[in-house]
Amino acid sequence: MFKFGIFLLAIAAIFGLQWYFEATTTEGQCPGCGVLQRGSNTEPFNCGMCGLELEVKDGQFVRYMKSGQAPQTPFEQIRDFAKQAAETKPPPKASPKASSAGKKKSSSSEVVDVEGPEGSLSYCRSTGEDMAASEESAVQGRCICILGAGPAGLGLALGIARRGFSGGVVVYDQAEDHETAPRYNPDRSYTIDITGHGARALDYLGVVHRFDEQLIKFRGIRILPLGKEEPWTGPGWTGSRGDICRALMRECREKYPGKVKFVFGTTAEVQDAYTGTVVLKDSVGGVLEKSFDLVVACDGAGSTARTKVMADVPGFKSEKTSLTNFCTMVHFDQNTEELDPSWLYVLNIDPPAVAGAINGDGGPRDPKWFCQIGFRCKNEFKDVPDAIRYIKKTAPKVL
Repeated sequence: MFKFGIFLLAIAAIFGLQWYFEATTTEGQCPGCGVLQRGSNTEPFNCGMCGLELEVKDGQFVRYMKSGQAPQTPFEQIRDFAKQAAETKPPPKASPKASSAGKKKSSSSEVVDVEGPEGSLSYCRSTGEDMAASEESAVQGRCICILGAGPAGLGLALGIARRGFSGGVVVYDQAEDHETAPRYNPDRSYTIDITGHGARALDYLGVVHRFDEQLIKFRGIRILPLGKEEPWTGPGWTGSRGDICRALMRECREKYPGKVKFVFGTTAEVQDAYTGTVVLKDSVGGVLEKSFDLVVACDGAGSTARTKVMADVPGFKSEKTSLTNFCTMVHFDQNTEELDPSWLYVLNIDPPAVAGAINGDGGPRDPKWFCQIGFRCKNEFKDVPDAIRYIKKTAPKVL
């Protein structure tokens, strides 16, 4: 009887907590980005997608008002900073000559506005005649330059095209075109799982259908040493960085043809942060200087663009934190029929060893398996037999 009473109390507590959760939270749509989510009825909260500070009023999500004024969104902070930078006269400097074009460029500057989701964004635009550039590469009207064709740069390009931007968007990257590059890159072909915020971002970009078709669906994690499963019921996928980039780029090219231009095998360095001037260098030694209405740095943690802007623009700061991680990647080339590619497998706890699949040459139905073995510090093997001995001793399930 006593145990039965405890059982009833536990059931009551569960239903009580469920009632409290439903009574104190509301599901709604963020007015900033349109993403559906759940937020508190009693206190302000931030949108998990765009960071907009929200509160619930009359069952709807609205911008949080503090002392009758809404806090600035990240977009508004960037707008105000850009406006301030545009009004600041940069120190005079000599413009570098282009080694391959053979012409100088004369330019002046004017402040222009672009309408955004939170109002107009002011910045400095360079006007004048570009250095010798072919008709094919010249973009008329306002033009946005994106530095880096990784997931961030491609996602931004796709988002701009999807918004119906009437100007041009050019994406530069020093690497090879994702479509022609080898599918397997030993330095970057590790398994990435896309869930949570990543899945919501892809939903916002309208590419869920393409990821369903072109990547491996993610169902959860199997922890073999503990005999446990952690299933994932929401949308999710696994793939390599290349798989992700190919899917995003194909969406741009096929759904919005002509809206985004991709230029690979080209390095792009910010020459002047005030005028949006970028120096472009191709793989055969050609150099070209171009000015854009907006330059966005999507060139990774070691961004040279952000470093240049921090050096030239007073008040611009960028912070980063480095979490050192050492690992060895092992390619599984046998007995993989025992593994389900829609699951990640924890094969060992210490050292941690996690196996997952990416697309093979035949796509999601032809998975290629890898296992990442982590280390606390840098670890080097003398040769392959030395690595095999270590793995057999510390993580035998891997082999």
